[in-house]
Amino acid sequence: MDNTLLVHMLTYSPEAILLLDMQYQVTFFNKGAERLFQHSSEDMLNKVLPLSSVYLHELEIALERAQQQRQSYFKVKYPLDEKKELNLIFTIA
Repeated sequence: MDNTLLVHMLTYSPEAILLLDMQYQVTFFNKGAERLFQHSSEDMLNKVLPLSSVYLHELEIALERAQQQRQSYFKVKYPLDEKKELNLIFTIA
């Protein structure tokens, strides 16, 4: 598959797709992520994803557990409010 087509598919997917480095800095932020987080990709690139410190700690624990078990991905739930939560899937690369 042509890389240009793949990048286009990821960029304009209605699903929120973002890439983070190991310091939680955003390296890719697609149109779906813009709608979900209500920030433009220009605003988010090279910035730390705005997550609460409590959630960041939980994310670090999930990442460590996945690395110890040699998993290529892990799932976590992120609360949006009292009634809604977001299911997040992280891949480890």
